[in-house]
Amino acid sequence: MNDKYADDLCRGMIDEASGGNKMVFVAATKKKCTKCKIEKLLAEFCKRAASKDHLSYWCRTCKVKYQQSPVGKEGHDRGNARYRQTHAAEIIEYRQAPAYKETQSRNSANYSEKFPERIKAVQILNHAVATGEIIRPLICESCNEKKFVEGHHPDYDKPLEVDWLCVLCHRKLHKELSK
Repeated sequence: MNDKYADDLCRGMIDEASGGNKMVFVAATKKKCTKCKIEKLLAEFCKRAASKDHLSYWCRTCKVKYQQSPVGKEGHDRGNARYRQTHAAEIIEYRQAPAYKETQSRNSANYSEKFPERIKAVQILNHAVATGEIIRPLICESCNEKKFVEGHHPDYDKPLEVDWLCVLCHRKLHKELSK
């Protein structure tokens, strides 16, 4: 069997039962990634309903590299924001359902049991802000923009020593800390 014939068999173009004369469709076993240009097994591609072959154009390796890059993360965030805008009514309805509220309550109780020192530090800080012992600033300490700020506890054993950060900077800091 020559290499050309073997390549055509892999692509599923020649029927071996007819002596190699008849062209029929046989399921392919490999596909070429459009990103890295390497031919790989079908198992190395994610499912994608919109494609003719129902597989992604990029292999899993290339897709993961892209998703972990700053450009990929930014695109993911934009997609999430677009979804929240277009499905706002559905999201509100879902969050008002008893099953959602029950799940949230259970998750909150689990968090309280798992991290009691965090809950205590937040409660002490909130009480200090409510009584006027501490005044919540109007400017984020990280980006210096005038926004609603939250208290970030670098050390939960010192509940009144916090960094005042806007929601975005606070999330960004926690992402960096979790790495």
